[in-house]
Amino acid sequence: MAAYPSKVRYDAENLIRATVAFNRKTEPELYKRMGEVENKARYLKRLVKEDIERGKSA
Repeated sequence: MAAYPSKVRYDAENLIRATVAFNRKTEPELYKRMGEVENKARYLKRLVKEDIERGKSA
């Protein structure tokens, strides 16, 4: 499905996409936890917000 030009422009101006890979052999605890989480985006956003609140954001 092709995106409308206005949607492409909005996304370019307002969104950032991040992809994270978890290796089941080298990071089994992370891999397992992400498999248990129903809404991965919400979970990761909450973790980032908590990090910001603690003042440890890079």
